[in-house]
Amino acid sequence: MGEYDEKLNSFKNRVNAAPAKTPIQEVRQVEIKIKTEVQLNVWIPKDLLQAVKLKAVNENKSIKQIVQQAVENYLALVP
Repeated sequence: MGEYDEKLNSFKNRVNAAPAKTPIQEVRQVEIKIKTEVQLNVWIPKDLLQAVKLKAVNENKSIKQIVQQAVENYLALVP
């Protein structure tokens, strides 16, 4: 046990001898944007859903993002 105690005391002395490093942090106000979302349920053909899923995977996006972008594009075109 003597060797263990020596190592432990050596470690304790190194920890006590090292100056405490306090991280410097900057506090910034976070701007919060709250958008209310609602759920939309629709029935679409199975092959269309598969195409949307493939598009989402290929573009590294979620299905939600793909559908939301499609609806926004549609609404921008339709008067």
